[in-house]
Order: sequence, then structure tokens, then C-alpha cells
Amino acid sequence: MARMRLARLVPLALGLALVLPIQAAHGAGERERQTVFNGVVFDGEGYRGQFYPGNEQTIHLLADAPNVLVPKVTDVYWWPITREYKADWESTNESLTGTLEVGDLTFPMTVYSMRYDGSYAAAATELLTSESAVRAHVENQQARDDYQLALGRYHQDLEEFDASLEAWGDEIDRRRAEGLATDDLPAPEQPSPPAQITVTVTEPQPGIAFSLPAGEYAMRLRAPDGSIVPGSERTLVAFGPRREGVAYKVIAASRYTLPDASTDPNDIIFVSGEAALYIQPAAQREYDAFYAAKLLHSQQQSVQNRRGVWSWLPAGELPASTLSLSANGGPPQPVEADVYYAKQRPGAALGYEIVPYDESAGQGVSTFRAFEVRPQAGVMTVSASGVAGSTREIRTVDTDMGTALLLLAFAPLAAGLFWMSYRRWRTR
Repeated sequence: MARMRLARLVPLALGLALVLPIQAAHGAGERERQTVFNGVVFDGEGYRGQFYPGNEQTIHLLADAPNVLVPKVTDVYWWPITREYKADWESTNESLTGTLEVGDLTFPMTVYSMRYDGSYAAAATELLTSESAVRAHVENQQARDDYQLALGRYHQDLEEFDASLEAWGDEIDRRRAEGLATDDLPAPEQPSPPAQITVTVTEPQPGIAFSLPAGEYAMRLRAPDGSIVPGSERTLVAFGPRREGVAYKVIAASRYTLPDASTDPNDIIFVSGEAALYIQPAAQREYDAFYAAKLLHSQQQSVQNRRGVWSWLPAGELPASTLSLSANGGPPQPVEADVYYAKQRPGAALGYEIVPYDESAGQGVSTFRAFEVRPQAGVMTVSASGVAGSTREIRTVDTDMGTALLLLAFAPLAAGLFWMSYRRWRTR
């Protein structure tokens, strides 16, 4: 009985040994009052938020791009689960003001807003500063108020339309019952809903906006009384790309939900048994991998081994409406971009069918713009005319011989077994 109780207590003890260190790690985070910076930084195609605690003495940003830093005072603690410093904004969230000194340049405190466009044409985030931010926010709020008023009028018109449609139907039935003509009775016209607001502009917030050429700078915040804010001194590295290129997102007709990506100009796109490929080119730039990692995550801990290597980052849309496609060394042929959507197959058969978009698809359909390429046997080459690093090879792989090759791989084993069986038979 004692052994059974001991056996039951061992898993419990192990469980407590695993849980208690985690709970202790959760509760052992000591707070330290620090001067920190919140960043709204450009990552090549949009903006993302960053947090720079006191232990991050170097801030990495893209050169010649608008960025925003927001100085604050808060309590900072170490979070062991994600291995990064976090801010306890609920306990302390003091805003700082002053002038940011970067090298010989000075940047005053201003306000900024973020503009989000949820329409099909532009999904990138735009940074607005100063009067432009205030004006855009006011206009956006007015547009939303006007939309709500128009939406209310639309619902009223829709109720009146339903009532008139019912009356029109009753009149049609009455005339038909009396044998009268109905051709001269016009049908009520259904009202159209107002166009939805796809743009959102956030409320202006205080921050310091700036843009810097490539280089390394000493940065500090000077308070309105002329003193340097304690803990605000940092090193700021503004870096640029080594070269530019083109990335391709490749959507196979049979694998709509699993697209592939080609970022290296030396990549080869292999295709097997696909009726069509839908290619989306995008601009990209190559940066120092260490700088790029610190840009995307300021507290990245595993980037020391990335020094001296390079990585590609997205750089927004590629303004190309035509791609050049050549097959087996033939003359290049232009391929025009079109808008498509994935139509789910009806019935029990699962999957999608990619078809050109038109109004018959209805509203709410998720669309994408791409270049359709029909794979051919041999080697195809796709490129954006006049754009360096945009050439890719598309090779069709024949997998019909896969079964034969698999059987051929087992041929030596089969021959060996046959020879062993034959030897045993001979030695009987």
C-alpha cells in the first residue's frame, strides 16, 4: 500500500516541480522605472509598432523613411517566457515631451496618425504627421458620419421600397384578375446602398517624426528646460538596402490555400501537373540580416549569428501591369494582369476553382490580382521588363515515371533476395 501511495505521489511531485518554477518566474519579475521609446517604424511596406526598453541601447531603422518615436516613462520587467522586456503600462505611463536630437539634427514633438486602407487597391499603412494627420482624421470622421446618415436614409428607402413593392404586387394581381394589361405598370426601383468607408485614420497622438539618411547617430531627448532627459540617450542606426529585386508569390490552381514564394533571383519554380499558375510580383530589397532582424523585432535575441549575411524584406507592390513570358527559348510574350477569385466547388467535392472575377460573383468575394501562366513542357522564363532581379525559370517536372523509378530502386534488393533463395535451393 505504501508503494502504491508513493507511486501516486511521484507524478504529483514532478508536476509541482514543473509548475512552481514557471509560477515563480511569473511573479519574480522586478519592475524598474525607465525612460523608454515606443516606435512606429517603417518595415519596407507598412508600419509596425516597436518597444525600446532601456537595455536596448541601439535602435535600428530604415534610412530615408518616415518613422516616429514616442518617449515615455514606465516600469519595465523581464518576461522569461518570451525572453524580452515588457512595460507595465497600467501602473506607470508617463508621457515625455521635448526635442529629439539625432547627431546634428533636431526634431520637435508633433502629432501623428495612421491611415489604413482596407480596400483592394492598397493595403499598406500610411503615416501622417502634423497638420496632415489632424486634417485627415477630421475628414475621415466626417466621412463616417456622412456614411451613417446615408445608411439610415438607405434603410428608410428600403422600407418604403418593400411597401411599394407589396402594393405593386397587389395591383398586378388585381389587374390580372380583372383581365387588364399590366405592361404599363412600372415596377418600383430598389434603392442602392451607400459606398462603404474603407479608410480608417486613427486619432492623432503625440510623437516625434523624423527621417534620416543612412548612418550611425547619437540620439538623446532634450527636455523643454534644456536638460537631457535621463535614460534617453541611444545609438540610432539608419540602414539602407544592398540591392533591389522582385519576389513572386505563386498560387497553383490546385493549391489555392498553400501558395509558394520565390524571393531569391536564383530560385527555380518547379511545377508538376498544374493547369495554371497565378503569379503575384512584389518589390523587395536586400538588407543586412542582423539589421533587418532588429528592425522587425527590436529585442530579437538570436540574431548575433546573422552578421555578415543578407536577407530580403518586402518593399510594397510592384507597379507592373505586364510580365514577359518565354517558353523554351522562344520570343517573349506579354502576360496581362487580371483580377481573380477562388470559387468553391459545389456539392460533396472539396476544393476551389480559380476563375476571373466579374459582377456575377456578387459582393463580399475575396479577390486577388495576378498574372495567369499556363505551364508548358520544358523551361519557361518569366520577368518584369526592365526590372533587375525579376527573372525566374519555371520548369515542368514529369512525375509519371515516379512509380517506375521507385520500382527500379528496389531492383537490387529484389535481385539479392532472388540470389539468396537460389543459393539455398542449390545447396539443399
